[in-house]
Amino acid sequence: MASLPGVAGAVYYPFAKRHTHLAQAVLGFCLAWSIVVGSRAVGAERPWADASTLALVAAAILWVVLFDTVYAHQDLVDDIRVGVKSTAVLLRTGAGAAGPASRPRLFLWLLLLGMLAALALSGCWAGMGAAYHLLAVGGCAASVGRMVAAVDLDDPASCWLWFSQGFWMPGLAIAAGLGAEYASRNGGAGVILL
Repeated sequence: MASLPGVAGAVYYPFAKRHTHLAQAVLGFCLAWSIVVGSRAVGAERPWADASTLALVAAAILWVVLFDTVYAHQDLVDDIRVGVKSTAVLLRTGAGAAGPASRPRLFLWLLLLGMLAALALSGCWAGMGAAYHLLAVGGCAASVGRMVAAVDLDDPASCWLWFSQGFWMPGLAIAAGLGAEYASRNGGAGVILL
């Protein structure tokens, strides 16, 4: 039963770009809901009602919206031409307007700030220590911040490069933070950090 919301989102996602500019959020929900399903699978009674779990879900949704918005900029011209909706289409500000002050880049920075706040809240509400905050929150701030600062949203090759790397480093940072927290709570038993 815990997986039903994620399944419903996955069924809707292929049609989302026809109905909403926020298809990236639908995708984010589909992927992030696995946090709730995984929490339930390891014994959490009601992860869908746990503030820490939901904050982690929110962080994951924002992360997906961020890196998929970068991806959507590759197809921006074609998407506008054929009428496909996306956050990139919603935020378009005209040719050559993808500089630091543009709406798309500001949107990416706001997504990053929201993601970092949600990660920090998740850690605080779960009573996680400094290692989690340094590795997960700090690692995401560094890796995703670098992506947002460096990506050229007018260059499809740059968008592809940063999209293809946009989930590896933050994912490793979050996994390292969670792994370090697990190790500190369990005397290092069963955890090997890269």
